Amino acid sequence: MLIVIPVSITDNKLIKDFSEILNVFGPYLNHELLIVGRPSDILHGVRLFTNISHLFKKCEIYAFDTDGERGWPEGPNFYWSQTIQHLKNKQNTLPWLWMELDMTPLKPNWIDVLEAEYKKCNKYCMGWTQNTTTITT
Repeated sequence: MLIVIPVSITDNKLIKDFSEILNVFGPYLNHELLIVGRPSDILHGVRLFTNISHLFKKCEIYAFDTDGERGWPEGPNFYWSQTIQHLKNKQNTLPWLWMELDMTPLKPNWIDVLEAEYKKCNKYCMGWTQNTTTITT
């Protein structure tokens, strides 16, 4: 399973505690890590990468080509679309979890449990999807 962690300047105060909890429950040697961020914020991603990359089988840090939009909801939408494009370009086939720094694992093997559930549901998405009538341009 691939764990995707978006990092920006607003996450700076969460990096230490997030890193510590991942270290408590790690390592995650059957899983991969991808940290993503804006070029202007990537040093925060590097800090997180330094703290947790040793816990994973394979690790990558990816800076988007541009800083893009900021603010809500444009900023998070920019992160999401840039990450999806990156995963598409590298032809990712792993199931993945979008894990923001305010998410907290509560027990050992939490990634294994999520991966098993993902395989069990046998769908492209563990969440609920539906068609929408919203049209965006």
